[in-house]
Amino acid sequence: MNPAVDPEGLDTSTKQIVPRIPQVNQATPASLHGHFQSRCAGSVSSRRLRDEWFKYWVAKSARPELDVTAWTCASTLCLNAIMKYRILGRTGLRVSILGFGGSSLGSVFHDIDEAEGIRSVHVALGNGINLIDTAPYYGSTKAETVLGKALREISRERYILATKVGRYGLDQKDFDFSAERVIRSVDESLERLGVDHVDLIQVHDMEFGSIEQIVTETIPALRSVQSAGKARYVGITCLPLRLFRSVMERVEIDQIQSYCHYCLNDTSLTGLRSEEHTSELQ
Repeated sequence: MNPAVDPEGLDTSTKQIVPRIPQVNQATPASLHGHFQSRCAGSVSSRRLRDEWFKYWVAKSARPELDVTAWTCASTLCLNAIMKYRILGRTGLRVSILGFGGSSLGSVFHDIDEAEGIRSVHVALGNGINLIDTAPYYGSTKAETVLGKALREISRERYILATKVGRYGLDQKDFDFSAERVIRSVDESLERLGVDHVDLIQVHDMEFGSIEQIVTETIPALRSVQSAGKARYVGITCLPLRLFRSVMERVEIDQIQSYCHYCLNDTSLTGLRSEEHTSELQ
């Protein structure tokens, strides 16, 4: 967007806006953050929220040295009122209805510039997205590594982080759902991500493993990870919906994730909901 042009015709020329921001040339990131926190707190419409954020955006252009923390905090304060959020099942986690899929950071779809990938994370957070999902499999750990760099300057309470265990490559030999491997995998992911815990730890594509092993070995191992404070909730992922019920009938699960079953031409994922199984569907 050109900083001198706004599609809604708001008063947004750089010359007119910058003087309205108190001492913009001398302001610190913290003072600008406080200024916009107070301004956005009183905003009552999406139009005004966008106007307030746009003013900060112009200030950022005028002061490119403003750090990423002030940048993302100010944007979130303004745009969180526009993004919608839901409680994730019984977890109590308040997640944005749109999540950031971390596979792209691993150059899964095409080669990416690392700086561009990091910027995409900041833009997502700045627009109210707070749920980030990744896995060591994506780009052979590249996705987690790049994501970790992107999150270095972001306070931990700003995002809900999910990663996975069990899948590490394309071939069948690259799956390992053993207790020893998944526990080690969590520690490796935490190191790459630069955090001391994830919010959701998930069994990745469990249809490629033994369901018996998933139930009796993998999930209990992840519960031990949870008890150690390295993960808040334990989940499972797969494509065949029947396997979710097979597992949930035998062991407690906090969250599930699938794909291609909750879209315009297929909503079969909703059929898994029942009084007995109230794990949140993603």
